[in-house]
Amino acid sequence: LPVMCHSKRHPTMTKTLTLSLSIYIIICSCNNPKTRNDNGANDKSDIATLNEALKKFEEPSQTFKVAADKPSVVTGRKGTKISINPKDLITESGKPLGQNIEVELKELTNQEQLLSSNAQTISDGKLLISGGAYFIGMSSNGEKIKLKEGKSLGVQFPKLSDKEMALFYGQRNDLGQMNWQKATVTFKVTKPEVNTTTTWDTSYIVWDDEKKSDIEKIMDYVDSGYNPTPEEKERSIKQRKNYAVSQKVYDKIGISKLGWINCDRFLDVDNTTELYATFNPQDSVKNANVYLVFKDINSVIQAYYYSDKSPQFENIPIGYKARLIAYTVKDEKVFAYSTGLTITKGQKLTLNLKEINDKDFKKL
Repeated sequence: LPVMCHSKRHPTMTKTLTLSLSIYIIICSCNNPKTRNDNGANDKSDIATLNEALKKFEEPSQTFKVAADKPSVVTGRKGTKISINPKDLITESGKPLGQNIEVELKELTNQEQLLSSNAQTISDGKLLISGGAYFIGMSSNGEKIKLKEGKSLGVQFPKLSDKEMALFYGQRNDLGQMNWQKATVTFKVTKPEVNTTTTWDTSYIVWDDEKKSDIEKIMDYVDSGYNPTPEEKERSIKQRKNYAVSQKVYDKIGISKLGWINCDRFLDVDNTTELYATFNPQDSVKNANVYLVFKDINSVIQAYYYSDKSPQFENIPIGYKARLIAYTVKDEKVFAYSTGLTITKGQKLTLNLKEINDKDFKKL
């Protein structure tokens, strides 16, 4: 009789084999980074390296130390004035303030400073024209400070444009990319009244330029050879200084939170397009930082290239002149590319990166 051999697998043995196989797969996956689904983590790490290469050129912070038991005012190099009332402040943990308050201030007033601080001028995809971007931070005894609920910080920002500007608050995403959110506040300038009670003898003044302001006419008269009394001279100098200052800073506004603040306005154009950038395959670029720096407006746009995702710029104005700047870091060396261009519809650019030293990178 033919003999038939049957094998019947025991349930316990099946479970043991399945468990062993699962453990083996997990161990192999952990030992082989190519099987890990960690592109997002790698992208963040690579982009952090890119941002760090740029950070050494950013505008340095200005620091001030003021007493925590009385109001005070600090003034930045570009004219930013911060009125500090310690009663409106509290540490993030709720602890009382220490003896002093340390104030950190950044004043970014041009494109070089905006780019090196990675502070693009974009609000939810819409291009902004910057009238100055600022960072205001405070701490006490090494702990960060925030405003109390319902309180605000009085600030006067430099007036860099004659156009109407609005207040924006900035926030970075997990890749360090800046986005600005519009507040309801607009910036205004109130001109001080000229003192009309002066006792000067103005009968000899010749008003040869009716376009001049009263204060300018008076100062022309003073400069013409009239010899005022010390009191008149002191009063006129004070008026001149007040008038000059009023033209350089906005009226004081209340900001509701510390951090990044921008004096901006939207670029109001209808004729916009997209711009696409790709890299030469021979350069083997895995990640890169790409910027559009506009020539005639104080605007900077930034995009990342990572995980084979090509940088794309959207809603950019056709006909505007700009400079495209791109760079990457490989083996602790910087490779960069730059070109001037005029924005045209549906532009596609291929970027060829070349190694660059720190001096030329800073210049770029």
